[in-house]
Amino acid sequence: MYIQNYCGVKILLKSVQESLSHLTEAVEEKQKTFQKQAEQLIRKLEKEISELTKSELKELLDGEMKRFLSKAKLIRMQQFAVDVTLDPDTAHPNLVLSPDGKRVHCGGVKRNLPDNPERFDTAANVLGRQSFSSGRVYFEAEVREKTAWDVGVVYGSIGRKGSISSSPGGGYWAVGLRSGDTIKAASLNLDVKTPLNKVGVYVDYEVGSIIFHKVDSAEEIHRYSDCSFTEKLYPFFSPGVYHGGLNAKPLIISQSHRHPTP
Repeated sequence: MYIQNYCGVKILLKSVQESLSHLTEAVEEKQKTFQKQAEQLIRKLEKEISELTKSELKELLDGEMKRFLSKAKLIRMQQFAVDVTLDPDTAHPNLVLSPDGKRVHCGGVKRNLPDNPERFDTAANVLGRQSFSSGRVYFEAEVREKTAWDVGVVYGSIGRKGSISSSPGGGYWAVGLRSGDTIKAASLNLDVKTPLNKVGVYVDYEVGSIIFHKVDSAEEIHRYSDCSFTEKLYPFFSPGVYHGGLNAKPLIISQSHRHPTP
């Protein structure tokens, strides 16, 4: 009896060992399969990460190169900086000019001024004293914390009285801010992020181009190309209307520093 029981236990143990062996082999096989799949997934992810990094690096380098080139172009334009002062004889009666002719804001109250032919009587505009009919010119205007403004150049012959057409066809080449967040060029809405603190204006009279820049970032805002100028151009500014004090900040003609020619 004892021998029979012993043999039975031995057979049972052998069966259990064989089952465990098969189970271990199955687990090991599944582990190998899982490990292989995991390795394949890791390699795929590493490749995707590598490609993504290259793409991001290229995008970063392209962005840095564009910013560098934009800054270099702006510095080249700033070599043609001119001193601009405001002409009080052209200023709308609501505009208040600083004694040095470098600042202007809309005071909200119409002053009693001579209605001379040069003066704007409906639009809150003012021109610069300086004019030019050749060469290249650059100037800057600070428009920080304003809700409306216009900056550009105009013909000296533009209309000053009544309704005026502020477009290239009417002798105006300008950009401006409307409603605190929309940059416009004539009737065109521009894709430019606000706020915009300082505007650079570059004119090449012979080439017939006017280029506007966001000075802080050297980003080009807008350009008018293939213009055929036929008379003198004057710097043009509008600080916008008072708007209950919301747009009371002055428009300031900035001092543009000339950079040394490379």
